[in-house]
Amino acid sequence: MIELSVDLAGLKLKNPLLPGSGPPGDNLRKLQKLDAAGIGALLTKTVSSELPFIPKPCMAFDGELFFNVEKWSDKSYQEWLSDILPALRTRTAPLIASLGYTPEDLEKLIPLFDPFVDGFEISTHYVSGSASLMLRTVRQAKQLTKRPVFMKLSAHLGDITASAIVCEKGGADGITAINSIGPVMSIDVDKKSSRLGEDNPYMWLSGPAVKPIAMRAVFDISRAVDIPVIACGGVTGGRDVIEFMLAGATAVECCTALTRKGPELVPQILEEVHAWCAAHRVSKLRDIIGTVTPHYQPSQEKP
Repeated sequence: MIELSVDLAGLKLKNPLLPGSGPPGDNLRKLQKLDAAGIGALLTKTVSSELPFIPKPCMAFDGELFFNVEKWSDKSYQEWLSDILPALRTRTAPLIASLGYTPEDLEKLIPLFDPFVDGFEISTHYVSGSASLMLRTVRQAKQLTKRPVFMKLSAHLGDITASAIVCEKGGADGITAINSIGPVMSIDVDKKSSRLGEDNPYMWLSGPAVKPIAMRAVFDISRAVDIPVIACGGVTGGRDVIEFMLAGATAVECCTALTRKGPELVPQILEEVHAWCAAHRVSKLRDIIGTVTPHYQPSQEKP
């Protein structure tokens, strides 16, 4: 008997897989399909108090590279509260709401979302450049709910491990790492223009290309804090989940691959995880968290 369940800051997950806080969870139909597919927990697309302007098209693939100029949910928080969240009361997996971005946004949104969800992931994409604002954001969130609060950190602004330590001191229940990387550029040479964007050629990069950066962040953060880490960045299959857990993650988000392949990917990933556990005689998946060993280990034998 192989157990894939994990405990994520008190949330009981039947497996460690979540969608990333992007297109996979941007409407009711997608979230219900992910739940039916057996995902460990549901995570909404990030909701803020104001609607974003999102240039169209907002996503582009170049081989395995995935570029986007997406922002937060294009559905108002009122629509989430009136139409989407009530319909998700019947579900098999815990539901985490991704919210952003400022303490003022959280003061408005957390009390409204709290009755519908089991936890919160707070995007710090626009505040992580300031340690004091980060600390204020964490504390604000924790004052507004008794549910677990996970702080999602970006790798492109400062020392991500130091930011994780600040979040833990502020009372965060967990850390999600990482967000999309950027700004970056990619040019369509046939059109002689940027692949995406509007008034500038900048965009954000995710998918397999960012996985080594995310892996390093998860490894470092998990050794610097005592709260669980949720990995995010470049997951396409079960072996990626295993790799992130070996590095120190308790749970693992998948965003770009789910955006590309849909909820049918969920059972495939879980089957690969189960097969790896069987092949390596792992009866409890949670036992592998943070157990990676160095490639080179000097001999202890005397000459």
